[in-house]
Amino acid sequence: MPMTDDQRAILAEAGTTPDQTKRRRALAIYLSCTGDDQNEARALLARGYSLALQPSFHLVPCGDKMASEIDFAEAYEHLVRATNSFETITRDTLVAAVSTRPSCLVPLRMIYFRGVRSRKTVPAWR
Repeated sequence: MPMTDDQRAILAEAGTTPDQTKRRRALAIYLSCTGDDQNEARALLARGYSLALQPSFHLVPCGDKMASEIDFAEAYEHLVRATNSFETITRDTLVAAVSTRPSCLVPLRMIYFRGVRSRKTVPAWR
């Protein structure tokens, strides 16, 4: 029996809903599918879960706003270039990076505080 639009909607929302019952229902729908319907169900689940799993590390407060993903990526790339792909992390390379592009503080803050929490900071930052 082909999937209904209601079943498609349940599958599509499974990755982003906090409701465990809906997630279990989506799994049951998927397991009951065969052939092309199972492929479609798999694609719907994958799309929904990939939305929930997208990184949000760039959503860091930056003054009175949030850094956009593009701004974060550009600042991070500048930081990569300024530190020779993080091979040369010194006070001078970091000061130069932040002086030429202040938005580098956003990824630096993420890297540093993540390291502090996991106790794996770069030796030059200790």
